[in-house]
Amino acid sequence: MITRCCVSCGQLFGGGLATCPRCGAALQPAAGGPSVVDGRYVLEKELGRGGAGRVLLATDVPLRRRVALKLLVTDRPDRLAIDGFYREASALASVRSEHVAMVHSFGLSEEGCFFAMEFIAGSPLSAVIDDHRRTGAFIPKHRGISVLRQVANGLAAVHAQGVIHRDVKPSNIVIERDTGRAVLVDFGIAIHTSEANTQDDDVLHGTPAYMAPEQIITDGGITPLADVYSLGCTAFELLTGQLPFKAESIQMLLARQVSEPAPPVSSLRPELAFLDPILLRAMSKEPTERYESAKAFASALDHALFTITQDDLGDMRPATIKRPSSGAAVRVLVIDDDPVFGVFASRAVKAAFGNKPDSVSVTVVRSGADALALEGSLPNLVLLDFHMPGMSGVEVLSVLRERPGGRELRVIVASGSAGPETLARFALLGVTEFVKKPVDFGSFVQRLRELARANGWIRLVDETIASDKNP
Repeated sequence: MITRCCVSCGQLFGGGLATCPRCGAALQPAAGGPSVVDGRYVLEKELGRGGAGRVLLATDVPLRRRVALKLLVTDRPDRLAIDGFYREASALASVRSEHVAMVHSFGLSEEGCFFAMEFIAGSPLSAVIDDHRRTGAFIPKHRGISVLRQVANGLAAVHAQGVIHRDVKPSNIVIERDTGRAVLVDFGIAIHTSEANTQDDDVLHGTPAYMAPEQIITDGGITPLADVYSLGCTAFELLTGQLPFKAESIQMLLARQVSEPAPPVSSLRPELAFLDPILLRAMSKEPTERYESAKAFASALDHALFTITQDDLGDMRPATIKRPSSGAAVRVLVIDDDPVFGVFASRAVKAAFGNKPDSVSVTVVRSGADALALEGSLPNLVLLDFHMPGMSGVEVLSVLRERPGGRELRVIVASGSAGPETLARFALLGVTEFVKKPVDFGSFVQRLRELARANGWIRLVDETIASDKNP
């Protein structure tokens, strides 16, 4: 793609245009400049590719935002390829859910067909599962169920628009950095329910390890319940680290998907026996024996999540603790069973905000149960220990993420052993900030300042102080 620059307005364009479509001035080659699609999307790097699609990270220059730009990759796109590409874009554009990637625009340029969609900065769920598998750790049950419920709710929104995804699997689910939000992506083989009985019977659409039997036996068409089955297979792998069905060949794997009952998740994690009826129903071979919808599946997961939250807190739940009353602009919660670190962290936070009166409030608790019992709105920042008696840092944050405003929490994990296992466990919660104990005071203060600037907290403090001075 040749990039050209307008000699008058400076706008960049791709392709072989000679004059600026906006002001009519001449265009000249922008030697060494970035590649541009449709005159507005400046390409940065490739994020991935598959089939006929190539996904790139790009900047939407007029709107000043990053997007994921999907390009149709083929030398001579035929009508069938273009129609399929447009179908994917329109399928995504019709859905309104925070758990489904949003489409911003679709277009045709000299580079070919493209559509711009929401860029989800994070890691595919498949990578998170692989990291846990390598370290020999299971994904915490509370967090695992929470992710599955989010995806089920996303699927419910997709199905409400008459769209069947047909390829629900861990690699098509992204866990957003900082928030831990689970987002369903890649609608490359999605179809509308009106097309479900008109597909080529000789072609399999999907990924064998997650395909519903009716996707394999293609003579009867499929319904949105095929996605429920695929999410059931995804749930089994997420919670156990293993696929529900394995075989030495694709043909044998497909045969097992069609005829063999799914194993209970408790066969690998006995403590998850309460999930057996939920997941076995989702993975029933007969669609009529599954949950009647993705929404019903999400409701079952929601009930399970509520139940284990109550059970896990159990006798650990102390009397309700009120947060210290404060009109501070920024609120910080320190959760650490080491009282020395609690004092250290409190001083570091206050130093990071210049020890300004009412700029920041710090609450220190020594257990996860104490943190969950706090009244009032959630803090802006949590400084969290990993290893604590009772509930671990992962378990505490899993519950906090589910509360109103929980996805806006910014988190720094402090651990004496912040190795690969720690990183893997917190990746599913969107955490990327770690410090290893013992912590140097000066460098920790600097890190807190950088985080405060990045999140606009310093500006918030300044505005609050100015407001106090000028009531």
